[in-house]
Amino acid sequence: AVLQSVNPYKIAEIFGGVWVGISGCIAAAVAPSTQILSFGMRVGEKLGSVCNAVLHSLCERAGAPAVSEDVRKWQTFLVDFVCYATSVTSTFYLQRVANAFQGCLIGASLIVEGAKVHLAAQGQDIPEHMQSTIQLAVCCIGFTWQYKSSGSGQVPGLVKLLIFPLCSLEKFLDFCAARSSATVG
Repeated sequence: AVLQSVNPYKIAEIFGGVWVGISGCIAAAVAPSTQILSFGMRVGEKLGSVCNAVLHSLCERAGAPAVSEDVRKWQTFLVDFVCYATSVTSTFYLQRVANAFQGCLIGASLIVEGAKVHLAAQGQDIPEHMQSTIQLAVCCIGFTWQYKSSGSGQVPGLVKLLIFPLCSLEKFLDFCAARSSATVG
């Protein structure tokens, strides 16, 4: 009885007002987060409309009995909610991965610049083509380290596939080091 008398979109509108207030606080604290939130909401809106259209089309093709308007409004609302929540969470997660990689690039460029200064003091130079290679290698090592660190350094499974060669190399080097220390000792 309660579900028939309650309009989920009115409840969502109330929570939306609260969310706008929270978003305003986020905007005051961290402006890029609001851009990510806005992007996630737009993606969720488009994804929700596509999912609802596909769901209704599949139900009609399967010959499912017609559902009442009360059930349909909750069905649509739940699909929209799941799409919004998934897309916002995913965009924040992808932004975290991008920030981690950007931090690694900045750190790697600082390391290469420091190495150039140190070598210049000794009368040596790093060739231009090697600078980019070293920077990328240091960046990948830093990103791999963040990936292996617990907590905020974790990255999603798709990125694990991209850095699999580095992880394999690390395991191989660990194996070689363990084997050489076993034969020495």
